[in-house]
Amino acid sequence: MPDTWVYEKRKRKREPHSADEVRRLEVPNRDYTVVNLSPALRRTTSGFGQADSSGLMRSQSEGGLATKVSQSSIPRAIWPWDQLIGRLPGIGISLSGNSSITDGVETVSIEFRELCSSYRDPSKPRRRLISIHGDDSPPRESAPTGVLQFRCEEVYGGGATHQWQETKGTRMEDRLDDVATGVLVLLQTKHERELERIRIEHERAEQARSCEARRRAVEYERARVRKLIRLSKALERSVAIRPLVSALKSRERSETDDFSKWATMVADRLDPVDNIRQSLSEGTDPVKPDAEDFGYR
Repeated sequence: MPDTWVYEKRKRKREPHSADEVRRLEVPNRDYTVVNLSPALRRTTSGFGQADSSGLMRSQSEGGLATKVSQSSIPRAIWPWDQLIGRLPGIGISLSGNSSITDGVETVSIEFRELCSSYRDPSKPRRRLISIHGDDSPPRESAPTGVLQFRCEEVYGGGATHQWQETKGTRMEDRLDDVATGVLVLLQTKHERELERIRIEHERAEQARSCEARRRAVEYERARVRKLIRLSKALERSVAIRPLVSALKSRERSETDDFSKWATMVADRLDPVDNIRQSLSEGTDPVKPDAEDFGYR
């Protein structure tokens, strides 16, 4: 262990103090006007409502495209949408419903939005209540950064790229081919995952049916054994009755004839041997279980 320790204090990154400092990218000096808007883009353009606390406006028009950007970024949002919609048919996919893209088999949702970031305005009043960390600085506020992003739903954690955003060196208009290709990959991934899910469900159903069949086979075999035991006990009762009948007949008394006939009939009814022989000759199971052999009354 060293005799002395050197404490190095790292300088904290300065926090933005205004919405202007939050904006990372400057709006490119180019014309983003779209001459012939598609019906979906017309509904999107007319569907922007009031800005929220972060300065973003969401298009809420029925049949429009999911878009959430600031007022100044609306033209920059409509133009990439128009370009992306024009690229989709060339790779076999198309719009389907509200901001959904389909290849005819699977569907994924897609939205266009502007990222936000937070800042503290030192000119604002400080907070009256100090936080547990002793911070009495003005509360954080959010503002648009000017960074635009296409984002698709995550597909079963498949690992495929599901968001594409601008950087200082790459504008959204330069990434539209990546967006179209990435959406196609997402659709294929979703389809593969769906096939895998169906396969797993089918395997589980087959395993469940197999287990049920084995359980029923075991239960049926146990019921056959119970039937066999019942027949054996019935034979024992039949055999136990016949000596009594023989003894009564040996005394040759007329008053015992009716009882002897009845006792003989009971012994014959209990005796399963004839029924077993008949079942075997007919090729049927002589110990086919009855309901009581399964435990049902």
